[in-house]
Amino acid sequence: MKTFAIVILVMPAAAGCLPYLNVDVTVVPRERASRELACPQEQLDVVHRPDIQFGVFDVRGCGRVARYWCQWSLGGTKHCVREPNPDPTEEEARRRQSLPFASPRA
Repeated sequence: MKTFAIVILVMPAAAGCLPYLNVDVTVVPRERASRELACPQEQLDVVHRPDIQFGVFDVRGCGRVARYWCQWSLGGTKHCVREPNPDPTEEEARRRQSLPFASPRA
């Protein structure tokens, strides 16, 4: 009698794999924000917000701020959805102030 082994591979979520693949996950939200905010990519700062959820990014530039939720597939599909900018509570406003936004690129 032949015995077959079933091997189950557990893959982390595709977005979770990206840091291990040495991929700059800020490229997709930066491109989308550049189009939607009418702001050159060089003037945008992107901060990953894992404190909210992996794949959430805050983008700041040209006097505007936007939040995106992005996902990637192993097949290379990239997709970002703009999240609504809720009125920040006092606590959220303090958290945003402490985000490590770099100064705009020259």
